[in-house]
Amino acid sequence: MKKAKVYLMDLYTQPGLSLLKKLKNLLVRSGINDIFNEKEIIGIKLHFGEDGNLGYLRPDYTKVIVDLLKEKKCSPFLTDSGTLYHGRRSNAVEHLQIASEHGYNFLSTGAPVVISDGLIGMDFKEIEVNLKHFKKIKIANGIYHSDGLIVFSHFKGHSGTGFGGAFKNLGMGAAPRPGKLEQHSDTVPFIKQDLCTSCGICLKYCSVNAISYNEQKKAVINTDQCIGCGECLAVCRWGAVKNKYDTAGEILIEKIAEYTYGMWKEKKEKMLFVNALIDIHPDCDCWDYNDVPLVEDVGFIASIDPVAIDQASYDLVQKAGKISSSAYFDKIKDQDSIFAGMTPEVDGTYLLKYAEKLNMGSRNYEIIKV
Repeated sequence: MKKAKVYLMDLYTQPGLSLLKKLKNLLVRSGINDIFNEKEIIGIKLHFGEDGNLGYLRPDYTKVIVDLLKEKKCSPFLTDSGTLYHGRRSNAVEHLQIASEHGYNFLSTGAPVVISDGLIGMDFKEIEVNLKHFKKIKIANGIYHSDGLIVFSHFKGHSGTGFGGAFKNLGMGAAPRPGKLEQHSDTVPFIKQDLCTSCGICLKYCSVNAISYNEQKKAVINTDQCIGCGECLAVCRWGAVKNKYDTAGEILIEKIAEYTYGMWKEKKEKMLFVNALIDIHPDCDCWDYNDVPLVEDVGFIASIDPVAIDQASYDLVQKAGKISSSAYFDKIKDQDSIFAGMTPEVDGTYLLKYAEKLNMGSRNYEIIKV
């Protein structure tokens, strides 16, 4: 079987050769100039970081990607979609604010920020995939209508999927709110009564009239009538509409893989994946904090193969030196797998095995050092 190519740059520098110059060399070697063409609108899929979390990638790295695309006379934009949970990234207004606070703005990166699923996460396109869990998936419109995509991911741990890399960034991160709801839950949302202000906005926006007031004039959802569209989650300004995160581990992983498949299927000839193996924290950047990294920094890797890049990232992290000052050192010091030590009930490589079955790429790869 032919091995997928994964390009690796370490973090060693010298006068005249900064990390930013090394990152540029990595991108060129991995084929950025061959994938994208003049006048194409190219999205750079990122995570702008949650409020209080400092694990997000520095905008300086992103500017290297932007500058290379501009040299090709492309029109790059930085993008993410809104969150399913209620917070500062759950609507485009506050999402843009926090992106700017974290340095993701035109002044620092040279590219505009676009929240791809619209003001409240309901701007999307449905496409057919005909897979095990989904006949159709939902793609945020800004990403769907781009001419190409660079998936720039911070590789780290994740409680639900074992680890978060390219698949998590694209499959979950580029889905609109209803798509995230489909992946996370096999049930319908519910309304937390003590947070409901009886404003009536969820009743107004429910397309199937599944929401009504109870005797206390609090909104309730008729579970038999609800179609799980997520509109009430999107419009509630008080965080009263909640989702039950009750999808079992392997099912959630398969659903993320299938969502990634749908987006990859649309643009597979126009995609480049870049993973940053630095500040490898135990949890997702969606949390409002970040803990001490689990292992030493490794570097940056790039590939056109989403399966190979996440498998290579996983393997490189296992070989990295464990950080003894980490609060989780005792959990991982004797483990063959760093992430298995953190989340023993979740096998993150199951996602890559499932994606390989979907013919999205290969777990068999070769590392090419840049």
